[in-house]
Amino acid sequence: MHEFLHLDDQFTSPSTYQCFAPWHFLLTETLMNRFGNFLLPKKRPMDNMKVGWQLPQEDEFALLVLGAPTPYFRVAFPNNPVPHLDSLGSKTFDSENLEHWRQSIDWFFRALSYHNPKPLIIKSPPHTGRLGVLAEMYPEAKFIHMIRDPRKLYPSTMKLWKVLDEVQALQSSTDANLLHRFVISSLHRMYDSFEMDRQTIGDNRIIDVRYEDLVAQPIETLKNIYTQFQIGDFASIADKIAERQNTEKDYRTNQLAMDAETEKMVLHEWHDYAKRYGYL
Repeated sequence: MHEFLHLDDQFTSPSTYQCFAPWHFLLTETLMNRFGNFLLPKKRPMDNMKVGWQLPQEDEFALLVLGAPTPYFRVAFPNNPVPHLDSLGSKTFDSENLEHWRQSIDWFFRALSYHNPKPLIIKSPPHTGRLGVLAEMYPEAKFIHMIRDPRKLYPSTMKLWKVLDEVQALQSSTDANLLHRFVISSLHRMYDSFEMDRQTIGDNRIIDVRYEDLVAQPIETLKNIYTQFQIGDFASIADKIAERQNTEKDYRTNQLAMDAETEKMVLHEWHDYAKRYGYL
């Protein structure tokens, strides 16, 4: 979704370099884009998608580098208690942490807008639980809420963190049980807040998109978003999306099989989510 929307020239998104060097990208990005590509792998380790300094990236990594409160700090020491879990919900945010977070994300967005004064498209899974905070800070913002079958979401998230830990962590191996509890509890924290926050914003500002629909029918799914949000002429990027699909037609997603016991556990732990969004 993020990369499809990035094809629309009326928008801009934070790039990989901007998210990894938020303090100084305004001064150094041109040089890195020209001479620093050798520093990156050709593919993302978790899913083999293309990597590049100029490709869109999650702004949560910029918050991490800026020192804002985020549970992504766990990537350095994955076997330690996960810090800043309060930041996964606008209702649980410690007041001091919340102020620090607000200042950090607003500073980053202002820097991005100074660099390229177009509407921003941002993506960060932890923002799910911060809907109320973001809606208050940016009253004209609109939100695309991605949902996915929990039987695919759980193994995908576990794989993501395991791979990140392998290449980034300062500890030799990840405690699988600690990671499991972090993944399970994070969804609870985010959606406890999300469902309450959602009641406070208008339906014209948020849309639910099933991951399965996006994969099966990306053009129709994106067109529906443009129509509901009234964000411009979708025909202008439909051809770009089709071209992108053709370029990646040989790409195969990860096979995320689960045994029966794990599937039962996931549907028990995330029962409310699965039922609410039509996966039961």
